[in-house]
This record gives sequence, structure tokens and C-alpha cells, in this order.
Amino acid sequence: MKSHDRTSSIPAAPPTNTANPVNDNADAIQETGYTLPKSLTLLLAAGCTLIAGSGYFAQPILGIIAGDIGLAPSNAGSIIMLLQLGFCLGLVLIAPLGDRVENRRLVSIILAVLVLGLLMMGMAGNAAMLLVAALLVGMMTTGVQIIIAMASHLCAPHLRGRVVGTITSGILTGAMIARPAASLISTRFSWRDIYIADALFLGLFIVVLRLTLPRHLPGGTLPYGRLVASQPALLKNHPPLRRLAMAQACLFGGFSLFWTAAPLALGSDFNLGQTDIALFALAGAGGAIGAPIAGHAGDRGHATTMRIAGAILVCFGFILTLLPSLAAWMVAAIIIDAGVQFSHVSTQRVILGLNQAARSRMNGLYIAIFFLGGAICSGLAPMLDQAGWQYVAYLGIALAAIASIIAIRNRHL
Repeated sequence: MKSHDRTSSIPAAPPTNTANPVNDNADAIQETGYTLPKSLTLLLAAGCTLIAGSGYFAQPILGIIAGDIGLAPSNAGSIIMLLQLGFCLGLVLIAPLGDRVENRRLVSIILAVLVLGLLMMGMAGNAAMLLVAALLVGMMTTGVQIIIAMASHLCAPHLRGRVVGTITSGILTGAMIARPAASLISTRFSWRDIYIADALFLGLFIVVLRLTLPRHLPGGTLPYGRLVASQPALLKNHPPLRRLAMAQACLFGGFSLFWTAAPLALGSDFNLGQTDIALFALAGAGGAIGAPIAGHAGDRGHATTMRIAGAILVCFGFILTLLPSLAAWMVAAIIIDAGVQFSHVSTQRVILGLNQAARSRMNGLYIAIFFLGGAICSGLAPMLDQAGWQYVAYLGIALAAIASIIAIRNRHL
């Protein structure tokens, strides 16, 4: 094991211009002589599937959890909202550590705390404990973004889109498989078993990660307080970060709106049971193919096209849900997911290349902004669905239209 660490440790290039950490080393390319193996990329994607799934198990079984824990149905969306708000908080407070702390150690610690949060959710005896656990789980799923930032350090720039796309497809797969898995398991076992089983699998992944992932020591030397405090200046000094993050916030808001409200609507409007809703969500997982497609297209110079196409797909998907047809809804689920991934992977590829020395912070800011859009829309979804599905669809169409306008106006990025 010690021999592995000596041969695989990846030192970062020393930081420059430490007096001004916001703009330092903006265009530097790290030359490590190390190429991230495809097998390790796939392992990281598989691990991110487990991590990402942790934040999505609750969506299709909100009613079951709320009834068991004593939450009013109208407040059930607060579980998803806290999961996503926790993720945003983790991106602001935890992700900056990726620019300073050795990444393998950092990811291992984050995942260990995630395991603790999942066990808390599985054993929660009241609503307060469940909501605190949801916030903690949301914060610790930040680990997926630290993994992505680390992987982008360990691969050649011309392969960055493919690596990011592969790992991101694992994240989306986790988000999509988590829903049908939760629905199916809840029909035969307790919803609590889902979180306990996920904690056990993640514990095993931590061990595998420690044995296979190379060490990466970032070049940052800023104290933690200055790392966190530097983020507003990063946001101010990088207009592409602000504009692209806002567009993705709209699209991810539509994604969260759809997948929080759809299980409720499928049950009330189409009379589907938990198993049928699970199969619907599984069909929607086909949208995960959008991530690697966008990654390859970005490496070939078509990132802008992917962002515009993604926004158009999400808009068209919500239009389809206005049809009283289950088949139309299934197509809508697939293209909404694919559209969000087209835009996300293409955008993230740009963000990761803006400032190498602040890569984790830049990526964290981008993800935090668009997840904030998702958290807000998750909280609105149950209320809008109670008023009528058409209001869910209208908001989704409006959000996608805004994202389309931003993408077209910033097509030079």
C-alpha cells in the first residue's frame, strides 16, 4: 500500500500569485505525467452513482416517509428541499477544501460522514431528526463534485469532457435508479432499509477508494477561512461562471420540479401504484446517456450547441406533459433528463477550465447556484401539483425558455 502511494501521488503545480488567490494560475495546465485509467474513471462513476442516489431516494416515497414520521403531506417537500439546500451549503463550505486538502483523504472523510447521515435517516424517530439528517446527507453528497474536480486534475485537458461526462453519467444514473429502487424496496420492506443498505454499500466503497484512488495534493496554501471568503470574488471576476450557472439553475429547477411532482401526479392522474411509478422512473433513467454524449461533443468543440439543445429539449419535455398520455410523459422524462445533462456537462467542462488553482471552488459555486434553483423548485412542486399539473408544466417551460435565451446570448463561451 505504501508503495502504491509513492508511485501514484499526484502533486499539483505550485500556486502562483498567492497575494491574489482569485486570479492565480488561471490558465495553467498541470503536467503530472499521469493519465487517469479508464477503469478508475468507471470506478469513480460507480461510486458517484451510490453517493448521488443518497439524495434522491426520498422523492418517489415522500408520502410514505411523511406518514411514518409525522409530517403533513403539504410539508413533505421540505425533505427534498433540505437535501438540496444541504448540498448547496456543502458546496460553499466543504468543496473549497478540495483546493487545499489532499483529495483522497478529504473524499474518504466526507463519505464516512455521509454514511453516518444515512444511518441517522434510517433510524430517525421523529420529523426533526429526519430533517436534520436530510440536511447532513445533502451536505456530504458534495463528495461527488470533489471527485469530479479531482478527476479533471488527473486527466489531459483534451480528455476532460469525456472524463467529466462519464462520471456525471454515474451521478445521473444514481439519481434516476434511486427513484425506482426506493419505490420497489418500499413495497416489500421499510423505507428505512433503503438508507441503511446505502450506508453499508458506501462503507464498502470507501475501502475500495482508499486502495485504488491515487493521492492528489492540491497546490493551495490559503487558510480555510480565506478559501471560503474568496468565493464571492471568484463569482464577481468570472462572468461566464455567473451566466452559465444561472442558465443551469433554471434547467435543474425544471428537472427537480418534474421529478418531485411527477410521482404525485402519476398516482393521482394516472392511478399508478408504487411499482408502476418505479418503472416509469427507470425508463426516465435512459436520459443518463446525455452526459457522455455531451462530453464527447464538448471535446470536439460543440459545447455551445449542446447547451442550447439541452434547454430546448427540457422545454419540449414539459410541453409533452400537457398531453393526457402516459407514453408522452415517458418520452418527456427521458428528454428532460437528457436535456439537463447536455447542458450540465457542456457547462461544467467550461467551468473546470476557467481557473485551475480555484477549480474546486469554481465548480462548487457553479453546482451550488444551480442546485439552489433545484431546491426552490422542489419546495414549490407539491403545492403547484395540488393546484393542477398545468402549473408545474408552465413553470418548467418558462424556466427552460430563460435558459435557452441565456445559452443563445452566451454562445461564444
